[in-house]
Amino acid sequence: MQTLQRNPEGRSGTATRESPFLRNAWYLVTWTSDLPKRDLIAITVMDQPIVLFRPESGGWAALEDICCHRLVPLSLGRREQDCIRCMYHGLKFDADGHCVEIPGEEHVSPAVRVRAYAARECRGALWVWMGRPEFADVAQIPLIPGMDQPSYDVACSFIDIECNASLIWDNLNDLSHVPFVHSSSFAGNDPVVIASMLAGEQEMEREVTERGVRSTKWHAHRSHAFLSQPCDDFLTAEFIAPGALLMTTRSYKVGTKGPIAGALPEAELLWLRVASQVVTPVSETRSRIFFTMGNWRESKELLDRQMSVAEAALAEDKRFMDAQQAMMDRMPHRTPMSLSMDVGVVRFRAVMKRLREMEIAAGE
Repeated sequence: MQTLQRNPEGRSGTATRESPFLRNAWYLVTWTSDLPKRDLIAITVMDQPIVLFRPESGGWAALEDICCHRLVPLSLGRREQDCIRCMYHGLKFDADGHCVEIPGEEHVSPAVRVRAYAARECRGALWVWMGRPEFADVAQIPLIPGMDQPSYDVACSFIDIECNASLIWDNLNDLSHVPFVHSSSFAGNDPVVIASMLAGEQEMEREVTERGVRSTKWHAHRSHAFLSQPCDDFLTAEFIAPGALLMTTRSYKVGTKGPIAGALPEAELLWLRVASQVVTPVSETRSRIFFTMGNWRESKELLDRQMSVAEAALAEDKRFMDAQQAMMDRMPHRTPMSLSMDVGVVRFRAVMKRLREMEIAAGE
């Protein structure tokens, strides 16, 4: 995978190797509403096979999906109370990865074990911490807006993209592509909406946070596919490492933006909607985007229409990012050129670099 890198002349240059993904971070692995009715669930994150299960004592457990004896997937075994038994030779592992039983042997060496991961359920999603379990900080789990909150109506889904997760980070940190890639979906082929989007991108304000980039912007006099009247929109978007975009859009009557600089106005709120996209790297060249769309006190019919638009927009993104990855694989000597519109991309990459350096310093 190649990095975004700009040489002094601003031209394409020699590619460098992409830094490893963050390990000390939470990755969304499934919506709880999509959980299969099986005791053992096999997933892959960052090329690592993982098996998930619910111990009888409660919560979630996540183990490396490979028996240390003959390297058979533990997901082919069975759950027994708080443990997994490999059904090839009967080794039994607890939720911490320790082998607690080997049939026919009285003593089990502490060396017989598999890696364990921290797993938590939060806001309608199941998350896995890919680093050391002792470093797992539940306060770092992104709080997906609207999920499991009774005053909101939220729908969720996912899509697989055949590209490295870093290309999706770039896509989500650079919304200047929206009027072009999503002219048919989000813009509805409406030239007024497209013009409004282009103007709004020029007014975006960004700040770097401890683990990401937070952006705010106004869209004045914006037309909507879901509202019968134009309005002034105030968008808040936060992209949190290693890949969660959380968005809230507040709509007000036209003219509200006027004297308001950045703070939320006290004017009547016409509509409030929330959305998220959470990126999980499956492998070096495959990623999964978990996404939500939701409204504050709105109808299911409206939400169904919004999800249809979101699904169409993600299919539009997929077309470009699949092709981008294929071209980068085909021409590994080429690197992308960074332009002024890439300020959000550059800032987020700097955050990821800093966090990865902190991991290395901590011995991860």
